Amino acid sequence: PSFVAFTDDQRLIGDPAKIQAASNPTNAVFDAKRLLIGRKYSDSVIQNDILLWPFKVVSGTDDKPEIIVKYKGVVTVPAYFNESQRKATKDAGLIAGLKVMRIINEPTAAALAYGLQKRADHVGKRNVFIFDLGGGTFDVSLLTLINDNFNVKATAGDTHLVGEDFDNRMRAKRTLSFDTEAIIDIDALYEGIDFHLLFTRAKFEQLNMDLFEKCLETVKNCFSDAKMNKSRIDDVVLVGGSSRIPKVQQLLQEFFEEKDLYSSINPDEAVAYGAAVQAALLSEGVNYKNVPNLVLRDVTPLSLGILANTDIMSVVIPRYTSIP
Repeated sequence: PSFVAFTDDQRLIGDPAKIQAASNPTNAVFDAKRLLIGRKYSDSVIQNDILLWPFKVVSGTDDKPEIIVKYKGVVTVPAYFNESQRKATKDAGLIAGLKVMRIINEPTAAALAYGLQKRADHVGKRNVFIFDLGGGTFDVSLLTLINDNFNVKATAGDTHLVGEDFDNRMRAKRTLSFDTEAIIDIDALYEGIDFHLLFTRAKFEQLNMDLFEKCLETVKNCFSDAKMNKSRIDDVVLVGGSSRIPKVQQLLQEFFEEKDLYSSINPDEAVAYGAAVQAALLSEGVNYKNVPNLVLRDVTPLSLGILANTDIMSVVIPRYTSIP
């Protein structure tokens, strides 16, 4: 039979999908071949059948009918997001048909990816610093790992310092991250005259030095909040595409007194990998053989309170309180 069903951990096709359709009606799809293919969403036949189908059908591109199935997932947000921003992100997931199991900070997700990868190599206590410089976020977090327990000590970020800020300064950023020179060509820039310029990495670093220094200020603030000396850090994990910029890596190595930067995790995938690990841990009744029973204890990045007077907040939950 033409049945497809989606469960928490697998996709079923044919008889297995049909058998569990009664217990999972909104995620069991049928009749698509006979009634949906080749028709418009506004077709009267589809409009009548929508009332009978347990799954949801909506109008897509060019009025084509699209089937919505419900998924569970973990969503990551920048560490500096406040409660309103986190709720808005969760609401966006619900609107998209995603059951949000948990909202976690992006550097914390990267730490989960790191911890799973290093688990076999190290047993005991480790202090890890996550440096996450992505296209739209800049976050840093300091965590203590004790075997399979992840404890966030402090986190910091800057909403006005992200990878796109470097892009806006110089579009040749990606080339200069791997080569010492980049050629900039613009055809017919002025009155039919082509523009040609050889741009060096040194010039790029000079133009962006204020942004590099702001990165280090955020790093220092995180250590100040955690009341920890940088010499106690065991690993510095780079996350986000802009963490590949050589000057960023050079400044971090100098700050951490020539400590090697941990680069075994793909900076572009670390956050998504960690979110997938967290989703696996939260999936009840599903046993993922390659995912150990990790315990994550995150903290509130901002203080929460109530408005006592017109412009005074009475703090109820202080910043860096452990989230149960």
